[in-house]
Amino acid sequence: MASINGIQIKNLKKFKDHEGCEIAQGDVWYKGKKLGYWSQDYMCGPDTYGFDESVLSGEVEKYAASDYVEEKFKKLCDLDILLGNLVNIAEEEKTYKKGVKSGYKSYISATDGFHVKGYYTMDTDIKKIEGKKFHKDFVDGCKKEFFKDWNGGCTIYTSLKDFDITV
Repeated sequence: MASINGIQIKNLKKFKDHEGCEIAQGDVWYKGKKLGYWSQDYMCGPDTYGFDESVLSGEVEKYAASDYVEEKFKKLCDLDILLGNLVNIAEEEKTYKKGVKSGYKSYISATDGFHVKGYYTMDTDIKKIEGKKFHKDFVDGCKKEFFKDWNGGCTIYTSLKDFDITV
């Protein structure tokens, strides 16, 4: 199950807010213990927590300082952002599992924070995947569709372990 520094979201549900944007809610767990309820705000306000968020402040700081957070967002990173990113990772894990069930071995994903694109492959060698013309064409296509400040990076998932992030 997707996690960041031992933090997981269980009973994840998604629904539309007042403007039609998808938001999420669920139960936050840390190192195997349920902390409480969490929800993104229906009216675009701050997230709602049914537990003391300071319990996770050290994990948020470690995550914010890691390579998983772009330099321009490091100072802004808080628990709201970490959990939002965790929701995205959980969605990518679902997509990866669907591909594996269909016989694929890897899932490659790219996002600029708004747009998301991905593809499956039978390869598990990351250097081989990155060297293929199809992958280069995929990245070029993303550059045309994504926001101009997209860094060109892709995430390559080859195992369920890839969804368990520890920094």
